Amino acid sequence: MVSIGQVQGILLEEVLLRLLKVSGYRTIETAYGDSTLNKGGAGLEVLGRGSKHQIDAIADFIVAQPFSNPQRLLLEAKFHQKSTNKTGIEVVRNAVGVLKDVNEYWVSRDKIPPKARYHYQYAVFSSTGYTAPAQEYAYAQDIYLIPLNRSTFFQPILQTIGALTIDDFEVKTNGNFCRRLREEIRDIFENIERLPSYRILYKNKSKIEELCNQCHQLNGELLGMINRQIPIFLVPYPDAEAIDIRELYNSYDVEIDWDGEGWHIQKSGSGEKLFSFDLPRELFSLYVKNGYLSTDSDLRETEEIQAFLTWGNYNHSRIITFRLDNSWLKNLCNTLDISQDTKF
Repeated sequence: MVSIGQVQGILLEEVLLRLLKVSGYRTIETAYGDSTLNKGGAGLEVLGRGSKHQIDAIADFIVAQPFSNPQRLLLEAKFHQKSTNKTGIEVVRNAVGVLKDVNEYWVSRDKIPPKARYHYQYAVFSSTGYTAPAQEYAYAQDIYLIPLNRSTFFQPILQTIGALTIDDFEVKTNGNFCRRLREEIRDIFENIERLPSYRILYKNKSKIEELCNQCHQLNGELLGMINRQIPIFLVPYPDAEAIDIRELYNSYDVEIDWDGEGWHIQKSGSGEKLFSFDLPRELFSLYVKNGYLSTDSDLRETEEIQAFLTWGNYNHSRIITFRLDNSWLKNLCNTLDISQDTKF
């Protein structure tokens, strides 16, 4: 029987896939023409050296980087009803095993290596954060962890998903429900006006309609990198008067602010909030304590967040740079109670 946790996780993954489109990621929905994928009974499977791995949330980065195989993101989202329930190390261990196996799926046939190869990346999003062991293991194994619970502008989406119950869905015991849910929610996101014709919800379609409207209101999110080291999920200010994400300037001078409830990136001087985000504390601490982030560096120009923006069906793209003020790391460490002096 499908659980509400599975349903909520699927919906969160689909929301994230849709919003990541403005960051240059194209959702992979079919195995057709891709020899590294398989159409399984319950959804897409990624082929590995030792096994097939069901991963339905897959997205390709549209930019072909020189001297690199195409980047393919394997995305997993964990939704927990209770804020005290954190995503644990077992999830990260599974991600490490999958990543190793799919990266080794290349076998020379007739002494000719296949060209259908990808540079895989694995990201685990969580509605409530992660345990300390999960963060430490992810740091060592290059698994990207992106928490969402202290990203202020993402809270309405989490609340809407969290309000769903299993009784809101026409759940069947066969394995096709999850696949059908993904197919229909993707279609609804693109054609929200056709919502009444769908059969996902049989008691209260307004909840799915609200979720879709919230995604349309955000109109995308940016995946940024702090000093090319730490990924952060930048959720734009959702108010109708806020800037259109497609009309962002090429660069901004910004400050990182904590208001007691969530993290924000705001314009230097004016305090105008541009984005909210969240940070995994222990993981951030590991970067700081190992010297990967330091305001003492002579390379001040690297104190920045860079994000890739695309629009117009991927026909237009550019890099957005958020230049951090000189005190950003000190203030951040003070708020998180992290010492900058310790080295492992």
